[in-house]
Amino acid sequence: MSTATILWILAAIVVIAIVVTLLAVRARRRRVQSAQRIGLPDLGALSTEGLDKQHTGGSASRQPEQ
Repeated sequence: MSTATILWILAAIVVIAIVVTLLAVRARRRRVQSAQRIGLPDLGALSTEGLDKQHTGGSASRQPEQ
């Protein structure tokens, strides 16, 4: 293969990679916008901190009396 053919193939691969990346970014942005429209919090804003402390008084955590 000639150098020009190799360069055309590489250029096509780079263009395809850029288009795929742009489509992925666009899809992610659309998901975030649609989630915000229906009132869902950002996934990064969710936290499990304190979940085990909230339910310590429940009946499931009690030990049976003897």
